[in-house]
Amino acid sequence: MVQIGVRRTDRRGLLRERVLRRLLQPVRPGQRNQSLYRIAKDADVTYSWAYKVVKDLQTLRAVRNLRVTRPAIAYRYWLENHVSPLIREYQVPKPLDSIKKAGMPYAVTTYAADQVIQRYLFPRRYDVYIRG
Repeated sequence: MVQIGVRRTDRRGLLRERVLRRLLQPVRPGQRNQSLYRIAKDADVTYSWAYKVVKDLQTLRAVRNLRVTRPAIAYRYWLENHVSPLIREYQVPKPLDSIKKAGMPYAVTTYAADQVIQRYLFPRRYDVYIRG
């Protein structure tokens, strides 16, 4: 299998999503009250990011005492702030064969391009650019 593309997204959207994911986790019986510092640490974000997201959700009345009271509003907040990845990443066995069969115009770089030109490298990675 070959990995195609690079993952690149807006960092702010990822940070918000991590805090929201942490807030939306179900509370286990016997679990102590969560603190904003603990949420930030579990979500791997700074305290200020966790504070901003929780403050936004409190303004929308979706969170009270660091517990989600209205999940529908929290999900709507996520939809408004979600950032889709710019490039997608796939695992494709024998990618050049698939692209050649489809008859699509493409360009190959890295090891695959060296293999075509010099014939002595073993392609471990293909960077394939396909015209839209």
